[in-house]
Amino acid sequence: MELQEIVRLNSGIGADDRINVAGASTYHLNSRAVPWNAYNQQLEKFNILVKAKNFLVFQGDVEGVASQDSKALAKLIDRISGYVHPTLPYANDVLMLSSLDLAPQYEAAKLAQDKATDASNANFAKKRGMVAEVRHFEEQKSEYRQWEKLRNATVSYHLRVGD
Repeated sequence: MELQEIVRLNSGIGADDRINVAGASTYHLNSRAVPWNAYNQQLEKFNILVKAKNFLVFQGDVEGVASQDSKALAKLIDRISGYVHPTLPYANDVLMLSSLDLAPQYEAAKLAQDKATDASNANFAKKRGMVAEVRHFEEQKSEYRQWEKLRNATVSYHLRVGD
């Protein structure tokens, strides 16, 4: 993801730098050319350090990060990067959140979804059982009517023969 996309996601502000054929850089915020200082200050508001070019990585850190499972890696990236959720009422205040901050809400919603799914499955099984009972009772009713016809035929036969 490019720097422009990260800043736009976090703030709604478009930020990018351009280098012309002569090698001179121009800096833009919301498609407006701005001086380096204004550009840098805006990026620092989003915890993007433009000046950090060289830094130390301790031996084993890269391997430790690379060997994490996907869930732990996603938590690490969320903790480091943070983002502003656009539907929050204070999104314009550039409050940095991570998905770890929203995890309890997610877990509660997931639990509610699981309960609703279980209830739905139970209701479906109950309905299926009731439909099977209705079918069984209709078969019994049909058998009873058939038995009643045969009994009436037998009784009328015996009455005619006996006469």
